[in-house]
Amino acid sequence: MSNLTLVPPVEFDDLKPSAAPSGYISLEFSAVSGTSSMLPTNSGAVRLHALADCLVAFGDSSVVASQETSIYMAAGTEVFGVPAGATHLAVKGLGESGLLTVTGLDSTHRTQLTTNTMVPVQAGSSSVALPSGRMVRLFSMTDCFIEFGDATVTADNTSMFFEAGTEVMRVPSGATHVAVKRYALNGGLYISGVN
Repeated sequence: MSNLTLVPPVEFDDLKPSAAPSGYISLEFSAVSGTSSMLPTNSGAVRLHALADCLVAFGDSSVVASQETSIYMAAGTEVFGVPAGATHLAVKGLGESGLLTVTGLDSTHRTQLTTNTMVPVQAGSSSVALPSGRMVRLFSMTDCFIEFGDATVTADNTSMFFEAGTEVMRVPSGATHVAVKRYALNGGLYISGVN
């Protein structure tokens, strides 16, 4: 079994609500049609609270949330650094409608996600190369087993149990791939690099 180190949570003491009057927005979304909005002004980071699982993307006024380019976010709350040059945020539901609230934060903490990759969660083990970097954000809508290792890594019922949801983890030294196997239901494990 891999030796994993969990990342400590963001220190919210360092995050203060944006002083700008537009420091808070609310976006309704569905799985059929996404929506986008200008980000709160003067925000180095944003606090996102989703009432349903969704896709989230940062970009310019033409940004669209899609499976190929978006961050997969489980219902709940997360803090993200706003990528340089991003002025808008887009959101689209994953199977159901919901609401995303966005609060602008002034912060020097600018964790940003890079490359999004998906590996199928199924009865047999599947693996994929990890994004470069020391940290990854994993999101799965189904319980599964995961294992970090080299290109030959496989996951089985003795691998680390990963409960449906989101975790940020440190990549074990020397690991270049992650393997996944379902616990009970098929799905997908979505991997984002963390800067």
